[in-house]
Amino acid sequence: MINLLKMEWYRLRHSRLFGGLLLGIFIAGLFIGVSETEGQAVASAAASGNGGVQLILQMMSEAVPMGFLASIFGVIYLGQGFAERTPNLAVAAGSGRHTVFLSKILIYLMIISLAMMAYILAGVMVAAVTLNFTGEFPKFNGLQIAVTFFMTGYAMCGMAPLFLAIFRDSAKTTLFSILALMLHIFLGVSGDVLKGVRWCMPLNQMYSSGAGMAEWLTAVGSDFVFLVLPSFLGCLIFSKRELK
Repeated sequence: MINLLKMEWYRLRHSRLFGGLLLGIFIAGLFIGVSETEGQAVASAAASGNGGVQLILQMMSEAVPMGFLASIFGVIYLGQGFAERTPNLAVAAGSGRHTVFLSKILIYLMIISLAMMAYILAGVMVAAVTLNFTGEFPKFNGLQIAVTFFMTGYAMCGMAPLFLAIFRDSAKTTLFSILALMLHIFLGVSGDVLKGVRWCMPLNQMYSSGAGMAEWLTAVGSDFVFLVLPSFLGCLIFSKRELK
């Protein structure tokens, strides 16, 4: 597994497109962060000394769509690997099929993570410069928001590994992943579905609405299902189908 991840990381970090993607997301985060400081929500929070927290929470919510944009690159990257038959070569070299596919999933999640972190880093820099943000989240558990943030980003893009195992084609995988994302959002924000459980609610809204631990655990648990179940099915399909 370690050798497979090293190989995937080597290919990824030598991709100019990936470097350009991260740089573009970071620059976009700087511009959007500056514009957010002039918004009413941040201005009101700044009056009580919490402007930096509010700005970062808003940008965390906005970072999830950025992660989905990065996931499209991830699908193209992994689809290119299937087109070049790198999974076949890894299996022929003695790696297990589950291990090969799991390494693909992990590098896919790494792409999403780095993209979201680049956007948040831009927000933190803007908050530190313009709002004197010192890194403290008053009355809030930093680990709790970090876990929810990453799980939400992963879950929004979690269907891609399954579709990739089925189609082994970037275009079809991207199309069906977008459709799955739309279904995920619909189920998450519809007040009449699943008794109003809103696991897709933006983080800043969950924070400002005073959501309790039960709501946060429901959000993380639902996102966990959206991530793990498709990945498990993808591994199962990849291990059973003949390699092309």
